[in-house]
Parts: sequence; C-alpha cells; structure tokens
Amino acid sequence: MPDRKSLQRWINTYKVGKSPDPSTYVFTSLGCPYRCTFCSIWPQYSGKYYQRTIESLIAELHSIPEYPVVRFADANTVVDLEFMNQLFDRILEEGIRKFIIMDIRADVAVHHPGIIEKMARGGLKVVICGFESVREEELRKYRKQSPVHDITKAIEVFHANDIMIRGNYVIPTDYLEDDFKVLEAYAAENPLVYAGYTVLTPMPGTIYYSRMKNQIVEADYRRYNFFNSVMKTRLPYERFHELVGSLWLVKKGDDVI
Repeated sequence: MPDRKSLQRWINTYKVGKSPDPSTYVFTSLGCPYRCTFCSIWPQYSGKYYQRTIESLIAELHSIPEYPVVRFADANTVVDLEFMNQLFDRILEEGIRKFIIMDIRADVAVHHPGIIEKMARGGLKVVICGFESVREEELRKYRKQSPVHDITKAIEVFHANDIMIRGNYVIPTDYLEDDFKVLEAYAAENPLVYAGYTVLTPMPGTIYYSRMKNQIVEADYRRYNFFNSVMKTRLPYERFHELVGSLWLVKKGDDVI
C-alpha cells in the first residue's frame, strides 16, 4: 500500500477541477491487454495485464477516508468483467462512498451497459474514454479494435447513468483544414462535458515510434508532451497547432476533468 502520510500537509492542494475535496490515485491493475500502436503502456509490461486482489483494493479504499475523490489510474480499468462486478458488489455492500473517476473503453460501455450501471451506483461519476478518431481507417491503423459507432452508443450509456465523460481524440500530423472541420463537426454533434485533443506523438517504445522514427524532427524529449508536434506537419506548423487549439473550444460545459 502507498504511504500517503507524507502528503498530509499538502492534502488541501490535491484537488481537481471544481471539486472541493482532495483526490488520490488508486491502481487496480498494471499493464493492458490491448495493442494500440501509439500506446507505450502495454510494451512496458510486455503485453501482460496484472490485476490486484479485491481484498487489497477494499482495504485501501477503507484506509483513505480523507480522500473523497478517487482516480482509478489504470490504463483500462474494466478488463475482467467478473472482477469488476465483484469489486463493486463489495463497494456497495460495505457502504464505501467515493467520487470515482476511471478510464473505460467505449466498446466496454456499449457491450456491457450493466456493469456501467452498477459502477455508477457504486460511485462512478467521471469516465475518461479514448475515442481517438472519428474515421474507421484511422482506428484500424491504431489497432483500436473499437469502431466509430461505439462512440455515440457509449456516450448514450454513460449519460443514461449520469456519468460525465472526457472523450479524447488524437490528431495526426498530416491533417489538413478539412480534416479538422470533420472532427470539429463530429465533436459538436456528440457533446461531452469535456473533450481532449492531443497530437499523435511517436513515443519511444511504441509501434508507432518504430514506424515513424525516421520522420521525427524534434529530438528534445521535453517536447514529447502531446501538444507539440515532433514530426513535420502537412499544414504550416503554426496553423496546425492553432487548429488543434481551436478544437478545445468545442465542448458541452465548462467543467475541467
């Protein structure tokens, strides 16, 4: 278990967005069973996925009454459906009350709406969901294994359970003006509490890096922050980033997740 005692003096600064309460991270797993080309998490764990025990998680949740907000910090929290069903059965049975934030894939919500409903009853309030793209050909390149139509269906499932969504899209560096218009229109038609837009970046260790390393023009790793392109853009560099920035104005509300 992490020792959070040394953080106690700063606990009032551990707040996210408009929440009046401090938050902390809890890991239920490590690694990821999926193989997205742009992701560095699954290569770090050689493609393996490690799940904690339910008892250890329940014990940790009981041990942090000073943190009403809990961010499940897994790459994908809902992988083993039986495990998550049992975990949230225990959370409900033992009266653990937390404002829970977690990452969930769109296809999980679409194919298993029952677990979403149970987790909402157990405290799930915010979901971060990697939509990645609104084009099937791009999703295939990313090996996302979740089609575009899952996005709108997942939004419906989350909203039906009063769950706020942050949906994240990645922007390829070869996007032109019309590509930005397509994404902007889609985001406007499928509004979320908050949407995130990051530049597709060849992070070292990823499949995408091995494919694109000869096209990288920026060697300074401080620029590998998902907001600066480290490869040449088809549009003029400043215009590309201006259009990425304008996408952040397309949102349903003003909450920051």
